[in-house]
Amino acid sequence: MNPIKLLALLLLIGLNQELAYAQQERKPIRQGNRLYEQAVSDSTAADTLLLQSAEEKYRKAIEENPSSFEAGFNLGNALFKQEKFPEASGQYQLLLNRTEDKKELSKVHYNLGNALLAQGKIEESIESYKESLRKNPSDTAAKYNLAVAQKMLQESQQNQQEQ
Repeated sequence: MNPIKLLALLLLIGLNQELAYAQQERKPIRQGNRLYEQAVSDSTAADTLLLQSAEEKYRKAIEENPSSFEAGFNLGNALFKQEKFPEASGQYQLLLNRTEDKKELSKVHYNLGNALLAQGKIEESIESYKESLRKNPSDTAAKYNLAVAQKMLQESQQNQQEQ
């Protein structure tokens, strides 16, 4: 076989392996997304079993591709919805090094702020919301949550002074 044909064949095999690898990662992400959507859309209270299943699918996708931003972000969301706030915070922290895209970073900082606020870490949440706004200044949800967290901090400080 001539060297050019051999090289072309090797490139095709490599591309097919990459596509198969990407599909292996995508399938559990899609499954997790369906479970997540079912869990949060059907009622006012999220369905715990569906969220746990979605979490498992996202973890499987991460096993297939540990650098998958989408799987990691969705895992953080599933953890947050299950009120596993410290785990969600940790997951969002991991994602800060996986992308340089400003919109993605803004979303991660915003969700990290929410997870920190849910843990009562008000000052840290404020910093996360500010960082989210540095990446995406037009994010009205981040502006609102920043204002809420700042008000909570102010009230907390006033309560401490009164005591």
